[in-house]
Amino acid sequence: MHTLTLPLPPSINRRFKPTAHNPYTLTESVRTFKAHVALLALEHDLTPLTGKLFAQVDLFRPADRGDADNYTKVLFDSLEGILYHKDAQINRYVVSVWVDKTNPRTIITVCEYTPTLYHLPIAAHLPPASP
Repeated sequence: MHTLTLPLPPSINRRFKPTAHNPYTLTESVRTFKAHVALLALEHDLTPLTGKLFAQVDLFRPADRGDADNYTKVLFDSLEGILYHKDAQINRYVVSVWVDKTNPRTIITVCEYTPTLYHLPIAAHLPPASP
């Protein structure tokens, strides 16, 4: 299991900035975030996990606006080769959103995915429909 506290990732809406030669050039904010994540990984001496994984993401945003899923793509891509080999290994993830105006950040925990009763589809937990 690995847990990291990171800055709040840039939104997916700010991931690319088209240039004359490449419409998919990463923005400066995404490149800076990825470099910061790589430095933190070196400090923690992490070995990428293998197999199917579960991720718990806690986003502490400065304000309660925007879609939480806009942050996860940049976050998961930035952690490839650090917490796991490929983000496709993440079989299930849960994102919780909090507001912290003074200390925006992301806390991510990644561990081995083990299916349990609690991972059944929501419909499996509902009582049968009455006639």
